[in-house]
Amino acid sequence: MCTIRGLWMLRENEESSLEVLFSRRFSTVETRVKALSGSYYTTIPNDIDFGKLFISELYGEKEYNTIDTPSLSIKNTIWPVAYLKRLGVYFVAIVVVEEYLRTLTKPALIDLPCITTAISLLEDISNLVTPYAPKFRPTQMAELHMFIGTALPFGQPIDSNALNLKTMLRQGFPATDLLTQKRPAWKPFLYKGRQAIELLLRERVSCVLYDNPSVPDVWNMTGTLLCKADLEGMPEVTVFLTPSPPQPQAEQPEITYISIDPCVQTTVDILNTNKLVFSPPLDTFNLCSYGMKGIKKVPLRGFYQMKEIAENVVKLLVQLKLDAEVNNNFDYCVMHIPFKNRGNIVNISMSPTAGSVAIDPTHRMLVWNIGQKFTGRNLEVALPAEVYFDGLSTPYVPNPNSVMNSGFLLSTTPGWLSPQAQSATETAAIEEIAPDPFCVGGNSYVKLHFKIVGFSLSGVNVDTKKLSIFPNTKAKVLVEREVVSS
Repeated sequence: MCTIRGLWMLRENEESSLEVLFSRRFSTVETRVKALSGSYYTTIPNDIDFGKLFISELYGEKEYNTIDTPSLSIKNTIWPVAYLKRLGVYFVAIVVVEEYLRTLTKPALIDLPCITTAISLLEDISNLVTPYAPKFRPTQMAELHMFIGTALPFGQPIDSNALNLKTMLRQGFPATDLLTQKRPAWKPFLYKGRQAIELLLRERVSCVLYDNPSVPDVWNMTGTLLCKADLEGMPEVTVFLTPSPPQPQAEQPEITYISIDPCVQTTVDILNTNKLVFSPPLDTFNLCSYGMKGIKKVPLRGFYQMKEIAENVVKLLVQLKLDAEVNNNFDYCVMHIPFKNRGNIVNISMSPTAGSVAIDPTHRMLVWNIGQKFTGRNLEVALPAEVYFDGLSTPYVPNPNSVMNSGFLLSTTPGWLSPQAQSATETAAIEEIAPDPFCVGGNSYVKLHFKIVGFSLSGVNVDTKKLSIFPNTKAKVLVEREVVSS
């Protein structure tokens, strides 16, 4: 059982000041900790002092340890403090370890399941507050207080799934609910309505292209199978992953590992059979994640050249080519061209062969919205441009009232898609245009965000003919595939 003494959301501002966005302590847990600790008891400092101590210890850990750990110690007595960083915010939790409280002996973190539970809880909290980033208004954080009160009664996490909790708060438990079998923790309610199974194969590509024969390109691809099963009762679903079709005289793409959700029945031959048997929860979840080897090419290749032709004026050329075997159907394809150390952009002269170009609100980055198809000949697009700067080196100060776009590297969702995506990626955009000592002279890069729909780079798919539900029932099955930059 995991027990939490306190929760915090901490954010460092540019002036090195600390902002406490959220804090929650559990008085019943603190009373128990005081009784267990005896003379070893150490009270938790106030929120501001705790935040300063946390940041100080965090920087000390990074300076003296080469391996990142998910926890640290405050004042050498408050331990373990689990944390993770999302949206530019530190999500922090103090976890209760009874052995440490009684003897001040620290067990190995790998022997403490409560640390894993605490990190999972912080992940769920970060997902819950993502739509509120980066402003995190007090009225918005009221939902987090309700979430904590329901998910952590007396500081002990029970169910931190936000969708389950929202359903519980909205509907309550049914007055009469006869159970014929034991219900798993991830399905506290039974679904009623039209039955359907939606599966989404999402493959993420991380890639750095140097366009230099002496420097090899680097890329990696991972996949995730997301599932949303609206099925009545407690059915058992069987899904088969089908490998890519054989390619003559080439190394075959191969699944190297599969990481499964707790609701999936574990079998020793899962890598050989690619068979997944599970009892689905109510909401969308990651059924499995997998890694691939044998992927020989990336969906797009690029060329980027920048030359300084006068003081505060650069000439650039960006070219992109879509692989002929890749589906020419994008949900979005946006390129970010940051200029970190040249001051603000004051003017631009450009003639893109596709899409449109705009100056980001920070005036430190160009945003090229290529569109949903490569319409050029041979599936190529190009952007020649001349960019003029004011030459001032003053650091960028973000406007808290503005919503920014996020944004050769490949990355994910751009900010212009939706208000939620804009909020979630504003911090990443600030980091992207922040000064960088590498980006001086001719040193630079561009970043591409894209999503290709109806395509799988690895060729992996879901065999709908083998998909089965027990007890047998009729349900609509929908399978979609997409490739996104990461």
